[in-house]
Amino acid sequence: METKNLINAINIDNIYIRAQIYFRVERFARAAWGGLNTEINEKTGTLTLLKGSYILSRVASFEILANQEGDNIYLQAGEGSPFSSAWVVRGNEEGADVMNDCPAWKAAEAAACENETKPFDSLQVGEFLHGWAGWSSKNGSVSEYMEDFASIEEDSDGVNFCPNLMRIDKIVEMTDKELSALSFWKFNGGVDGGSFSDDAPAVGFSALSWSQKHSFIDSVCLIRTPTRWVAVDPQGYTCSRYVYFPLSWRVLFADSYSQAKTIREERKRKEQEEKEVRDKAQREEYAARAARAVALMEKAKAKVYKEDEKRTEVRLTSNLRRYLSVCFPEVKFEIKKSSWGYFTRTIRWAGGPTEKEVNEVLEVMKGDHWAPEEGYNPGEEVRYLHNDFTNRYGRLSHYTLYRD
Repeated sequence: METKNLINAINIDNIYIRAQIYFRVERFARAAWGGLNTEINEKTGTLTLLKGSYILSRVASFEILANQEGDNIYLQAGEGSPFSSAWVVRGNEEGADVMNDCPAWKAAEAAACENETKPFDSLQVGEFLHGWAGWSSKNGSVSEYMEDFASIEEDSDGVNFCPNLMRIDKIVEMTDKELSALSFWKFNGGVDGGSFSDDAPAVGFSALSWSQKHSFIDSVCLIRTPTRWVAVDPQGYTCSRYVYFPLSWRVLFADSYSQAKTIREERKRKEQEEKEVRDKAQREEYAARAARAVALMEKAKAKVYKEDEKRTEVRLTSNLRRYLSVCFPEVKFEIKKSSWGYFTRTIRWAGGPTEKEVNEVLEVMKGDHWAPEEGYNPGEEVRYLHNDFTNRYGRLSHYTLYRD
């Protein structure tokens, strides 16, 4: 097969085939260049080889090319690479594979791939198959998993799509209705579950090689209906700690998924409507608060900023002092520039209003605070927007209150 018919792995339509391609590439790289560190960038579809322990430096980079079926994978060496381009898989021809050190796992993997082409109603106890659990293992029903899968469709960052390799230890037959009504929190299929490896020695996990660590297979109970299946791994619990779905779940669970998407979209619509009502009420409250503060400043004949006039520290202190004096005429406030940065102040006074009371009237000078929007100062709990008061008299970035 010519490489011109291959595409970058990021353009592989099936997300599970794409994940398996990346896994196979890593296995190849670890076998072919065992003394180097490997780094796969799933956003660019590239493999980078690195050397070093603490400070890593790049040795070579490759573009990962494949066909849609994932049975032809090619590493296209980048410019200046000390290594040549190489086939990872070329039809039935397998390239280097670190998992060759684990023959039992390799045989189970091959059997699972073969079983994917068979009708699932022919699966027997002791056979192997692939399944995927999404990003959560704590859902209680098929419908809840479908809702999670719908959310992953909207935002898949950080989700591992590489399927799990499983061995069927028990089969439970159900109807579609029974599976839909099943609570995974109360069902373990009558098996212990857990993971096993016929390739790893009986030593601590940290003492195992990379290939041995990846040679573990999940023991599952297959729940099968006439039209679909799931596999559960209790991990020794009385519930289904992990629930695996077929890689073709979009087809087998099309009705459940469609219903889950409808429920999710309706919930989002309702939440958005409720948010708009809350935001409207909050805007009205903020507008009324700013109007009361502006009225006080107009009464005190405070000077208003012109539209393009530069905001200054001196003017801010003057307006702050004037505002506090009209709010608490019996109290003398000491106002100093704070070390927190521009337009920040330390305010001190003796007797009179409490810190809470002073804070309540000063909040308007910081602006109207809202939850941050996506892309706005990540890590910030709130964001402050200008209001009519801050546009007229300046805005405090931060203040610290001390009552003696």
